[in-house]
Amino acid sequence: MIKHSKHRNTGLLYEFLLREVILSLIEEKKHKASITWNVIERYFLDKKAPLKRELEFFTVLSESNSKSREVAEKILKEVEHYAKNTNCKTLEQAKTSLLEEIKTTLGSILWKHKIDNYKFLASVQVLLNSIRYNKSSLMSEVEKIKVESSILEHLLEEREQKPLSILEEGPSLDDFVITVALRKFNGRYKKKLNPPQKRLLESYMLYQLNKIDEETFKDMMRNAATIIKEQINVIANEDTKLRDQLVEASQKLNEVVKVPVSDDSIIKFMEYLELSERL
Repeated sequence: MIKHSKHRNTGLLYEFLLREVILSLIEEKKHKASITWNVIERYFLDKKAPLKRELEFFTVLSESNSKSREVAEKILKEVEHYAKNTNCKTLEQAKTSLLEEIKTTLGSILWKHKIDNYKFLASVQVLLNSIRYNKSSLMSEVEKIKVESSILEHLLEEREQKPLSILEEGPSLDDFVITVALRKFNGRYKKKLNPPQKRLLESYMLYQLNKIDEETFKDMMRNAATIIKEQINVIANEDTKLRDQLVEASQKLNEVVKVPVSDDSIIKFMEYLELSERL
């Protein structure tokens, strides 16, 4: 029997920590959110993060998909090949160190978060463990085959293709994070987000985590505002009926950019980004 522990599952550890960041932001616990994000960076995202390589295995298997069983099997075999070359001692020491840090700084509440793809992430860790640690036996080989079959079915599922790794793009918040983060605004913005709004909200979350300073965030807003105002001016010159309303909108946008960054100013700016998409 191949053992599995959620406390030593790299994919689950990452997901638990990520959800703790978002919950802390929603509850206005910015200091705790910043501490948790720092843990994520040091153990999973930085160039030499000790769990980065194993998290890549989870990312590839979670986000890859193919209509061809042959291709799916090749993807799985490549992951297994690279997993065999892992320094197990260093990996386990990193997990132990991370768990000790979680215990002292975050507490047991971390493990109460719901992870939608828990079973899949458990299957991936069981597979990785079976490759590295288990002595060959009929029962262990049969169980490994079952786990491989489950992962192959996931790879063959039809779903939207995603970028293969946020790890190559630096700190980024996925769609789940953006969706949950919207709760912070108490349901005041319920419309489906367009790409510029997603980028704005992602940057706002990083600003709250102290990963970008206020001036950098304001520069991003000012640059976006300049583009929106240029669009407004073009339409205003072409449509005299809407000219007064568009000029007024442009003036109000200037005011939004000047005020201090807050939930209210972000909500207003998101509305102008929506207007920009419609123009």
